[in-house]
Amino acid sequence: MITWADKVAFVGMVVETMPVDEVDYVGFHYEYRVRVRIPDGLCSYGDGDTMEEAIESAATGMGMD
Repeated sequence: MITWADKVAFVGMVVETMPVDEVDYVGFHYEYRVRVRIPDGLCSYGDGDTMEEAIESAATGMGMD
């Protein structure tokens, strides 16, 4: 099975972990927060209970499906 981390790496994107706040803006607490970015370009942030969910959330914000 191909993971979201594999997908974003395949197209040349970089995944960076970000500090997790206690509670986000709508009251949820997630274990992982990441930034997915194109080097020197567009970026998107994602949160999730697993690293895979966080990467998927960020990639979806960039229009990847």
